[in-house]
Amino acid sequence: MKNICITGANGFIGRSLCKALGSSGNYIRGFVRNRNLNKDYSEIEYITVGDIGPMVNWKEHLKGCDCIIHCAGKTLKMNDKNLNLYHTVNTEGTKHLAMHASEAGVKRIVFLSSIKVNGESSDIINEQKKLYYNDIPFSLDAYAASKLEAENALWEISSIKGLEVVVVRLPLVYGHGVKGNLERLIKLVKSGIPLPLSLVKN
Repeated sequence: MKNICITGANGFIGRSLCKALGSSGNYIRGFVRNRNLNKDYSEIEYITVGDIGPMVNWKEHLKGCDCIIHCAGKTLKMNDKNLNLYHTVNTEGTKHLAMHASEAGVKRIVFLSSIKVNGESSDIINEQKKLYYNDIPFSLDAYAASKLEAENALWEISSIKGLEVVVVRLPLVYGHGVKGNLERLIKLVKSGIPLPLSLVKN
């Protein structure tokens, strides 16, 4: 049995992970922003840590943890003017978590990054018009840049501290209860208004 810690345990991805990993016999410790959460799974230990950032004291919470799945972060929002918050939460918050994890003896951290690190469209990345793990990053907004900076910070900590790092550059994730830009797109499709999807290059 593994002791797995999941940040953003009440988020869209975190909740599904808690359900899947908890039902497989693992001990799950879920970190959430506040107490206003849906405790769907009684066998999971939920811990309130507030906003993810460089001020959270993770050390006590990570004792005995084998692996962290870091889902928490500031997600992309259209016309978001608070660009510094992406760096504070996604970059500095991740770096801070990883440092405390290595000090607490955690063996591995799985970081949910974003395919936006690679760029906005595949036709400008390479001749094959496909994205590959070893493509040169082409981040074009504050959100993608913060995720790339977090990745680089994790690799640096890994080389110094020996913490095993796994980076997953997720595309848009969908499913029941999805919010954000995909929810807006679904509403547009349901409206019956013709959409110019043939103009999309990604």
